[in-house]
Amino acid sequence: LTSQADLMELRNSIPADSDGRSFSEYLLYSKSSNGREKIKRDWLTWSKSKGALFCIPCLLLSNELEKKSCITGKWCKLYQKLLEHERSSQHQHCYWQWRNLQQSLQSNGINSQLQKQIQSETEKHKALLERLLDATLFLASRNLTFRGSSSKIGDAHNGNFLGVLELVLHYNPLLHDYLEKVKQSQEKAHYLSWESQNKFIELCGQHVLNTILTTIYFSVICDATPDISHTEQNVLILRYVHKYKDTGDWKIYVRLVEFFDFAKKNGQEIAEMLLQRLQKHSIDIAHTCEKKPLATYSSCTRHSLNLVGVHAAESCPEIATFFACVNRLYVLFSGHPEKWAILKEKTGYSLYSRSETRWSARIKSIHPVAKHFPSIIAALDSIIKSNKISNEALSEAKGLEMYFNFEERNLLLQSTGISIDTEAANIADLQEEMQFFRNEWNAIISEARIVANSMEVVPEFKINWQRKRKRFHEESPDEATSESAEAIFWNTVFYVAMDNIISELNHRFQSVRDICNDFAPVLKFRSMNADEIITSCEKLANKYSQDQTSGLASEVQHLKKIYSATFQNNLRPLDLLNAIYKMKLETIFGEICIAIRIFCTMPVTVAEGDRAFSKLFIIKNYLRSTVS
Repeated sequence: LTSQADLMELRNSIPADSDGRSFSEYLLYSKSSNGREKIKRDWLTWSKSKGALFCIPCLLLSNELEKKSCITGKWCKLYQKLLEHERSSQHQHCYWQWRNLQQSLQSNGINSQLQKQIQSETEKHKALLERLLDATLFLASRNLTFRGSSSKIGDAHNGNFLGVLELVLHYNPLLHDYLEKVKQSQEKAHYLSWESQNKFIELCGQHVLNTILTTIYFSVICDATPDISHTEQNVLILRYVHKYKDTGDWKIYVRLVEFFDFAKKNGQEIAEMLLQRLQKHSIDIAHTCEKKPLATYSSCTRHSLNLVGVHAAESCPEIATFFACVNRLYVLFSGHPEKWAILKEKTGYSLYSRSETRWSARIKSIHPVAKHFPSIIAALDSIIKSNKISNEALSEAKGLEMYFNFEERNLLLQSTGISIDTEAANIADLQEEMQFFRNEWNAIISEARIVANSMEVVPEFKINWQRKRKRFHEESPDEATSESAEAIFWNTVFYVAMDNIISELNHRFQSVRDICNDFAPVLKFRSMNADEIITSCEKLANKYSQDQTSGLASEVQHLKKIYSATFQNNLRPLDLLNAIYKMKLETIFGEICIAIRIFCTMPVTVAEGDRAFSKLFIIKNYLRSTVS
């Protein structure tokens, strides 16, 4: 035992004595003759099987049985016994022999050359494993496949793992020698086999999981979708906040844990399945789930926003018909390469097909129609003049100009590093934009008339039916006969769609607003008075009673006082956490740091799961769907 850590490990491994006293650290040291210096008793060791302290040199080299051990007893009486033992001539002689033997074995002993050879081989294999581990991390971090159709070194189809090593060996003699050795006898066990690759991946994954578990605060993300082999694939992902060792900055990480098959959809069955998968990975949250206030649910922003758009598109027949026409426009041009070439020549852009479930795909299909509609009509005219389109296809060329500002936020909210406050702010801005858009009917219809006039189209709504209403005495017969076609479209299509969007945004993102209200002490403290800070801090401390205390309120009030002079204005929660640690203020703002870390683990979207499904689709499309 030569280090302080070794001594501490020894002390912690020794149980309490019969009186319940713990083994004291001072028993591991002796004092110099002047009493000012401590000398480590590196000759002590503890035997669990014997329940005794042993002197290593006396145990190995002494011929006197009674000198070989110190049986456990009351630790308060052990100090004098240790002092007498280490001052005895027998111990000093054995200690000298022990150290002399160590020096001899390390330099001039019979075994010294063998030990040096073993040490050299150990260092060589350690360096080799480091290079193999670097290759594993390189491929895994980029979601690249490891193996190919061949496992032979030198084969062009042996996969990325062996391919990377074959590239690096030109600049690394150690790797070059090892690959040449394996190449000569590939049937023998070696570090480059697929079993070894799987072991490397497993160890790296376990290290990541252990890192997540040490962060204390993390959230669980779960998603499911049918795959190409008609299996209900589920994905388990963990989101956590971790302090980066090199820079000392806190960062949000989202890590895939596993894929698994699970077809049941009942809420209780899904919860039981989730707990079982977490328990498999030694993530025990059963006690947390029993205390429901601690388990906060956050819906996926991306899916919720998608459903808002999907429901708006289905809110009335006219909008559904419009999207169907846009899709038929794509089918018309994509049906023949010559038609597609005419489209590219006239517009310079491509059309996109419509998705039944993804609103972002519908937005993508609308963009070229909204921005280049005159050019698209010109392309249709070219096809008509060439007699390469049927009368039925001509009717599918009708379109409307309609654009929603959903996709920009949809892409933004898929980012890993954003937190729920960013989500809430973007959704609030989107609601305001939709409300503003709802009130700008006159501007919208004026712009539509300009586009129609530029295309020599009569800017009038087609009257399909008339709504009659009761005539008032002050109205003329013509005024009471019917509503205008524009008013009908305004009331039955435009307002219906916009009101549906605004209502869905308000309903589906209520949980996001609730979470932001819970964490108001770290999100809105600059605009809160003292009473509001105390009330909100008490609410947060009660909800997370295992992690927060009543001291949160005083920390928030102190932070509010020094914020302007200490930090930049309008820092996001994660940026504030990093600023506190960079200024080494975490000791006085410990409760705030914990609250921010909990808040940043709240998931915004399951986009990482969708990316994993996309990668799985590629793999299974090539391999798994062809085997039983």
